Amino acid sequence: MTNNIYIAKPGKIKGRVDVIGSKSITQRVFLAAALASGRSEIHNPSFCDDSIAVLNIIQKLGADVRKEGNTVYVNGINNYNTKRYDDISLDCLESGFTLRSILPILAVNGSNFIVSGKDTLIRRHIGNEYQLLNDYIKYNTTEHTYSIYKKLDLSSIELINPDSSQMISGLLISLPLLNHDSTITIINPKSKPYIDLTVNILAKFGIQITGNNTVYNISGKQEYIPKYIDIEGDMSGAAFFGVAAAISGKLVLNNLKKDSKQGDKNIFDILSSAGARVDITDNIFTISSSNLKSFNYDATNTPDLFPPLVALAINCDGISEIKGIGRLSQKESNRKETLMSEFTKLGATIWCEGDSMFVKDSVLKAGKVDSHNDHRIAMALSVAALNAEGDVIINQADCVDKSYPGFYNILESVKR
Repeated sequence: MTNNIYIAKPGKIKGRVDVIGSKSITQRVFLAAALASGRSEIHNPSFCDDSIAVLNIIQKLGADVRKEGNTVYVNGINNYNTKRYDDISLDCLESGFTLRSILPILAVNGSNFIVSGKDTLIRRHIGNEYQLLNDYIKYNTTEHTYSIYKKLDLSSIELINPDSSQMISGLLISLPLLNHDSTITIINPKSKPYIDLTVNILAKFGIQITGNNTVYNISGKQEYIPKYIDIEGDMSGAAFFGVAAAISGKLVLNNLKKDSKQGDKNIFDILSSAGARVDITDNIFTISSSNLKSFNYDATNTPDLFPPLVALAINCDGISEIKGIGRLSQKESNRKETLMSEFTKLGATIWCEGDSMFVKDSVLKAGKVDSHNDHRIAMALSVAALNAEGDVIINQADCVDKSYPGFYNILESVKR
């Protein structure tokens, strides 16, 4: 890649990929470790830009962070919820999870924090669920910053049709620190697998949350316990390599867990239903290409699968339907519009009806496209280019560092 341009060349692939540590797990683990009294040891974390955003913030809040090779040691902040801070500014970079989750965590402390972000993040809608935090958080429409001005004191929370799960994760992380018990009731939750992932990670740090799929009971005065955590591979990133293998060769993917709580592990069921050969043995995932047929999938709860699924659908015989486009407008780009515009430039046939995107099998031609500074769009275009008739030139290509540093180098290393 040169001058922020990646030239994606067609070709077959074969080899092994050690999948990067999960970004979603890393971010949650960093936050939990920062709230624990003592030292946590975190092996194989993701060092993507979004994870670094969390790491920078917990350091500024007082966590002692030390990196040695592929391990991060975090000495947590003693008595975080009673510690006083004075006018601290925190930068979430372009990480939506960092912004949406850190606000309730900061509100539990109640000091005067100013929270900002960069580029696409400051233009993105933070979510209707933040209305319940209006008494604690103010948004500066001129500076595009958030400020904490009152200590969080909630006991009964009801969220109806929340736009995302990210603020809910922030509440689940922060509410155990309150002096009283609390309950979160969610009507029609979005991205439920990410909520379950948060609950699972918190349990590893000694935080107990009980309830069912819509009601979460959280005892107050809980304490985070430092832990050793080995971060499993990122299913969202693995999805692109799985699709690459399914459409153009064979890959063995390491560092993944068969029983992962990550919702995006659904990609392997989708690949199998589309006709790819998928073998999972001892947490080693082997994907091989075959005659692919169209598929139907509802991505409402796993919206990050949309871009790789479009790349897959283009190579499947027939018309595939992917539901859940309502979740795409507030990502790094408006992914509905971006997927349609950029893949159409290459000759794909894509249209939308209602909440579904339809993708017809197509032979992509050579051409120039733009990632719109969206990491998952860039990766989807580079994977789909494996079966294009010529080179696909991708502008704003370095945005992949947001979630998968070194993605292009890995992709090139398995080309044959």
